[in-house]
Amino acid sequence: MAATTEVTQENFQAVVAESEECWLLEFYSTMCGSCAEFEPTWHALEASDIGKSFKTARVNIDNNAGMQLATALGVLQTGIPSVRVYTNEFNFDADAPILTGDEALLDLSVLTSRLQKVADDLERNDEGICIKRFPFATMEDDLDVAE
Repeated sequence: MAATTEVTQENFQAVVAESEECWLLEFYSTMCGSCAEFEPTWHALEASDIGKSFKTARVNIDNNAGMQLATALGVLQTGIPSVRVYTNEFNFDADAPILTGDEALLDLSVLTSRLQKVADDLERNDEGICIKRFPFATMEDDLDVAE
């Protein structure tokens, strides 16, 4: 298994928000029983055909930087473990995350089905990784459009 990318408040912008690829992030805690039960399912999701269509990373909320990111992104409102798709700094599936805390024991087939529905709305690069339709936009870009 490839080394897992850890995302925090400090590197979210560079790793996820400014990336061309779409990211599938798992938010978890080592002190969370449901997270421990979900971990094998997470690894199976990463290894699945549809999981390979996304860059994947984990956010450990046990550390300050992970907790700050989860708080800033509103993840704690739905509980952990949580699996979400991000395009730029935006949560693509904000209204329907792939997984929320109360669903930790969902079957892998349910998760892959949900992820497939998201992937169907995204373009892919030559390696089959989902990519963002719109390039990373800055506040200056938004201001230019408004003029």
